[in-house]
Amino acid sequence: MSEFMYEGKRIHYERYGEGEHVLLFAHGNTASGAMFVPLMEAFSSYTCYLIDFMGHGQSERISAFPPHFWQDQGRQLLALIKEIGKEQVSFIGTSGGAIAALNAALMDPSCIHSVVADSFEGERSFPPSMHDFEQERAASLQDRAAIAFYQA
Repeated sequence: MSEFMYEGKRIHYERYGEGEHVLLFAHGNTASGAMFVPLMEAFSSYTCYLIDFMGHGQSERISAFPPHFWQDQGRQLLALIKEIGKEQVSFIGTSGGAIAALNAALMDPSCIHSVVADSFEGERSFPPSMHDFEQERAASLQDRAAIAFYQA
């Protein structure tokens, strides 16, 4: 189990594979790095890092998310790059993790080799989806498929 401190909070990450090129995987909101574990065999020729963003997965819980959520997650990715001591990495981000990866690349392009951004809606969430966000999260706690996803 690996972790580092970010703004006084413990951030969890896992390392997989061995290779010259470093891939940093960024999960979407409500998920964790565990969602990428089934892919690690396919990426075994790379050194891969799976982060659990603050408040997600095995990282420390927080009472509220920061106002600039995806920018803060971008800073968490940059902090992980510093923690692992790598000069250049490639990001693979999905959903909100794609937005975080793009933000990290914009904040410090010197340490980013490339970004793969998958399944994200853009800079700002659509108002209807944000309006129902808390209700959807509460409902997912009763949904067996959602529970299995979160447990994974």
